[in-house]
Amino acid sequence: MKTKTTCAICATLLTAGQASAQTFKYNAQDLDHNSVINPGNIGYQSSIAYIDDFALMYNPASKTLNVSAKYSKNSANPDGFWFVVSDGPDPKNNVNEYAIFYFDASQPSAVVSAYVYDGTNSGNSWNNPGNLFASSLNAGSGLTASASTSGSQTSFQFTADVSKINNKANWPASYNLSNDWDGARFGEKVGIWFHTFTLEKAAKYNNDGSLKELKIKNSDYFDVANQMTVPEPSALLLGALGAVGLLIRRKR
Repeated sequence: MKTKTTCAICATLLTAGQASAQTFKYNAQDLDHNSVINPGNIGYQSSIAYIDDFALMYNPASKTLNVSAKYSKNSANPDGFWFVVSDGPDPKNNVNEYAIFYFDASQPSAVVSAYVYDGTNSGNSWNNPGNLFASSLNAGSGLTASASTSGSQTSFQFTADVSKINNKANWPASYNLSNDWDGARFGEKVGIWFHTFTLEKAAKYNNDGSLKELKIKNSDYFDVANQMTVPEPSALLLGALGAVGLLIRRKR
């Protein structure tokens, strides 16, 4: 009975851990600053700054998206980026299927805002159609952002709770979201459309946290499609596995 009880508890713990078992992660780097990013076969331009490290993580259970970009200056320190993520396909040309995030470090404190992505090869979704999901300027947005620059080194990070964004039912019909609406999520495969930019002047915002003015001076790009991600165990699963090990040791 002790063996059966122990095994039953272990199974319960493992099942609980597997409920949020994996965080999917994707990394890319240009550490030698040769304008070729690893892994290879990726569209990449680094006229503004080299991407020393790009890290993207998504947890399907918590619906949390994390983005980190670390740069070394080439011609300028970047002012921000816009970003779209998919579960594999190139996000471009998929109208109203994904969310687009704008990260703005031209403010005293970094701001990130999320909109409906119009599917075009431009960064104008904030203005056309201009359908806002969330802005870190507003309380309860689920978005946090930070930025730092030291000499030629720049670091941007943001975290997004995309549970509301990813649920089409939360948004008005006027947003014209696609029947294939994904929002911002990925799993074993990922597609990324990422543009680093410099600004002509600091961005401006409306009272509701939406962008009022975003004048892009120059932009770089980093595009991937159908790239394999790395699944990592969540803290909950690791805790469950540790508990299993402790139970087994005690039984012995």
